[in-house]
Amino acid sequence: MKKNILIMLIALISNLFALEFEPANGFEQRPEYRDSLVYYHNNHDDQHWYGAESWAVKFSFNHYFNLIDSLQFTAQGALVFFPNDAGSDQFSLKLTLDDAGQPSAEPSKILFTETGQPTAGWNIIDFDQTFTDSTFWLVLDYPTNSSDQFVSASATDGSHSYFQSGDYYYNMLANNYASEFLFSLRGNFDVSGIDLDLAALEWTGALAPEATISPKLTVTNYSQENYEAAYCKVFLETPETEIFLQYLNNATICDSFFLPELAAETTYSFDISDSLGFILPRDPAQFIWEAEVYCGADSFPQNNALDGNFNLFTESRNLFLIENALRIDDPSSDNILQLQADNFALENIQLLNLYFDPTDLPFFCLAANHRFSFYDLFSYPATIFDGSAKILGYDASYEDQLDSLYNQAYEEKSFVSNGHLAGTKDDLGNISLEFELTNENTALYNNFIGDLTIYYIFVEELTDQTGLPDSTNVPVIRGIVAETNAPQINSEETLIDTISFNYLDDVEIITDESNCCVLSVLQNSETKEIYHVAKINFDDIGFTSCEDEPEIEFAHKIQISPNPSYTITEIAFQLKNNSGSAELEIYNVKGQKVKSLKQNDCSAGRNSFLWDGTDSTSKPAASGIYLMKLILKDNDREKIYYRKSLKLKK
Repeated sequence: MKKNILIMLIALISNLFALEFEPANGFEQRPEYRDSLVYYHNNHDDQHWYGAESWAVKFSFNHYFNLIDSLQFTAQGALVFFPNDAGSDQFSLKLTLDDAGQPSAEPSKILFTETGQPTAGWNIIDFDQTFTDSTFWLVLDYPTNSSDQFVSASATDGSHSYFQSGDYYYNMLANNYASEFLFSLRGNFDVSGIDLDLAALEWTGALAPEATISPKLTVTNYSQENYEAAYCKVFLETPETEIFLQYLNNATICDSFFLPELAAETTYSFDISDSLGFILPRDPAQFIWEAEVYCGADSFPQNNALDGNFNLFTESRNLFLIENALRIDDPSSDNILQLQADNFALENIQLLNLYFDPTDLPFFCLAANHRFSFYDLFSYPATIFDGSAKILGYDASYEDQLDSLYNQAYEEKSFVSNGHLAGTKDDLGNISLEFELTNENTALYNNFIGDLTIYYIFVEELTDQTGLPDSTNVPVIRGIVAETNAPQINSEETLIDTISFNYLDDVEIITDESNCCVLSVLQNSETKEIYHVAKINFDDIGFTSCEDEPEIEFAHKIQISPNPSYTITEIAFQLKNNSGSAELEIYNVKGQKVKSLKQNDCSAGRNSFLWDGTDSTSKPAASGIYLMKLILKDNDREKIYYRKSLKLKK
């Protein structure tokens, strides 16, 4: 009965939000257009939105470049991508000025309007005159629906895109949608005199030890006149040494090189691999690079420099992770499961399926919600290959996309030369695990290590479950039992991490222990790249009898009581040392943070948080399931644990 009430409550909350999208193919849709474009999307058709009738993107040029806070743009036209031309309604595109953070509705501030019939692909609109300002809005009035009329977007950021509800335009990111519409402005930045732009740098040559690589530059002269005195410098270094650009015929160091005459309003690609290059070191390492075009007459040098990084890792991976966000009783989800079972039943692939929709009981799992949100997903089905590559939706191209990602995986290397996961368990459900990895020869930057997290994931392989294909074994996430930030692990160093948990209390209900395993996943929390996966089957965890051995000592033993709760909820935890700190973050089932509590100085032994059931504004939180994210810092290490709590009204 309680479960049915909870499902109805969550469904009611979800229906308050009418804005929805369908996953698209994710393919790149780059317009072939010579004139300069400004945009916030990434040219990928990731999502098709519907549920509103007006959509907008705010272009604020005072914030377009990090190093400049006063800049105007001369707009000449616009581009809007439509995923199809099946709809019957026309669109109306407006260029307007800003009015207190909203697109202006005053006739004097509506600079341009054009109405037309959408055509599939990029729709190019030329303005009847140019307009110059520091802030523009592109507003697309286009009634959308769930069948044939959509607005296309890239699954990124969302801080510049808006949708209309009533008379107000709401920001996508502020409403937890990381999505930027495929709207672009065409024109030039309003600068006088010479304006050169270092638009891109690519590397030619193999990224391999002792190989030679060369920078390939893309430079644009946005000026109305030719320029012939520009030169370029490129720097490359590892954590241990700087690598110098040199002439390939005689190994002479080259501090800089001149560019030929740059014609007005022209883009050039400079490939210097026939004469200049960097010789990479023998040992693997991370690299950072900087490049800058120097022009004494440039009136806008803020766009003359680029920087970036790349990895030269040489250790082979032996286990890759495919994560699927799916629904039960869903044909597209079933197709994905069956295709992967038929083609990827290999020892070096670990499948992990995420079900967290509250209607998917008994598969409802807040750990799946965490991974789903971690990847900035908003719909089902979706596939994440080894953390950094996404396939959104399922269509005829799915198998080819997955094959391509699978083949590319064998080109990806790691800095982990050796790693394994081992542990013990007792008959009370207590499990202690130790994860060890070694970096024998790769030099890493400190900030890279600062972004690495170890996720410990409890998995059960389900068979003959209602709502899932009968012929397919389905590995399902049952819980993230801990997260640990990775400490510095440079060349010739070893990392050892230990965690303890009780699988009877700390993971979702499991049906068959013999079909369970635990994964340790070493992942970059920013780029989402996975560098190592270790696996231990439940049956391979050594057994220790409680009658013969002392109870496993918990560094962090977590208890929530009462659960469910009508009033005050206590979240208690144990620490080994004094002067530890703790933070409790409380999330609802949508992944939105409800409240945060902190303790800066915790003592050894028992500590606790008390949640009075209110949100950050001291208003009572709604009834439902909440995810408790407990962040414990103890002995200069940070560990994160997840627990689920049910809040009910009297």
